[in-house]
Amino acid sequence: MAAVWLVRLAILAAAVGGWQLLTTDLRWRLLFGRPTEVVSLVRAWVVDATFWTDTGVTLAETATGYALGVAAAIVLIAVILPFPAVGRFLSPFIAIVNSLPKIALAPVFIVWFGISFQSKIYFIAVAMFFVVFYGVYSGLNNIDQTMVDNLSVMGASGLERVRDVYVPATAGWLISSLRVSVAWALTAAVISEYIASNQGLGHRIALGQQALDPNAVVAGMFMVAVVSLTADRLLTLIDKRFRQWRLS
Repeated sequence: MAAVWLVRLAILAAAVGGWQLLTTDLRWRLLFGRPTEVVSLVRAWVVDATFWTDTGVTLAETATGYALGVAAAIVLIAVILPFPAVGRFLSPFIAIVNSLPKIALAPVFIVWFGISFQSKIYFIAVAMFFVVFYGVYSGLNNIDQTMVDNLSVMGASGLERVRDVYVPATAGWLISSLRVSVAWALTAAVISEYIASNQGLGHRIALGQQALDPNAVVAGMFMVAVVSLTADRLLTLIDKRFRQWRLS
């Protein structure tokens, strides 16, 4: 394990060193910024209260939109799973909406709801809804029907079948889907803030772009990556606890 971390650190050091060397040329520095200047800017941000306000706004939007998207996916699954005919009827409509380019929907929600918290959480919910929906729905459809039949033969009630088969299966696949979709949710929050907002990490990136400051753009992207990685690590720990529940 230590060897793996050493290789990772060596690759990271080589990449940053190459970046620093490349940006000794002013032309490249104007395009990519410079590592030392990015680090200095990040250090200035973390001691600035407004940075934490912006981070809190982005996290609040992400968490709220995330919860809304998960809830909507679970409700739709609960509606169509017991009724296969309903699922077949809705399938093409769901596929059509899923095929829409998600980034193109951000301006639509801004037109509908204005530059508001609501427009961002609705966009986030739509952006990550399909990841959760298809992940959990596919998992439930792949449950070995023999398990359900065996419980029925042993006299298990519908509630017991839900408790012993469907809930464990849903929990396992749901956690996996949440891990995949957390990056989508955070990216959607940043995109919506970048397009139209006066707060958030996306707004900071937009300000850097408008000022032609690559260091601010890279610093903003770096902080988004840190938040995304932290969320992924937390969900990975939860996934490990529920992995033994997964049924197939």
